Amino acid sequence: MKSTLLPLVVIRKIRQKFKHGLMMQFVVSRIAMLGVDIKPFYLVEERFREDLATGFEEGFGEFEITWLGPAEMDAIAAIPNYPFSKEQLLLRLESGQLCLGVKQQGNLAAFTWADLSKHPGPWFRFSVKEDEAYLFDAYTLEAFRGKRLAPFIRYSLYRKLNQMGKETFYSISEAFNSPSIRFKMSLKARFLSLWVDVGLFGRCRRVWKVRDFG
Repeated sequence: MKSTLLPLVVIRKIRQKFKHGLMMQFVVSRIAMLGVDIKPFYLVEERFREDLATGFEEGFGEFEITWLGPAEMDAIAAIPNYPFSKEQLLLRLESGQLCLGVKQQGNLAAFTWADLSKHPGPWFRFSVKEDEAYLFDAYTLEAFRGKRLAPFIRYSLYRKLNQMGKETFYSISEAFNSPSIRFKMSLKARFLSLWVDVGLFGRCRRVWKVRDFG
């Protein structure tokens, strides 16, 4: 029975990756299991634009936008295959990082993080000015995917950070993460440069810039 179920689980994961445009990301993750972790990614610039409000704020009346605190970290850490523990998430909050969530009838549907510090990292560092922020770890729970929550929560985060005096936002998107690239393009984001992150057998890690875009 066990030998029959395992292939079915793998097939289900592959189907999900195809459905959400993540097949290459899945292949790269399998290679990483052999000790060679190669992740090409884009550095992206994002901005708050009032003219996008109609497309990304209307039609979501059933959802609630709210800042998440320590009490919600249990629910995030309990997400299947989510890579961060409750303790790591609490450390983020303690360091001043912000987590914005989307809820439906009290149930968490999606969330995203913002770092207002001058040197977000730990492995990819660049200077963030006083009127800028670094956005990361955008996640939509599986039951809520396909509802365009990613651009909705992203635009909501733009607005809230803009009210705090932040005008420019930076993020990264893995080159094979098609959904991430699509929703950022829909928000008129600029893809600034292409980088590659290479890790070998968990012993060393290097990040190189491949090219800048005009």
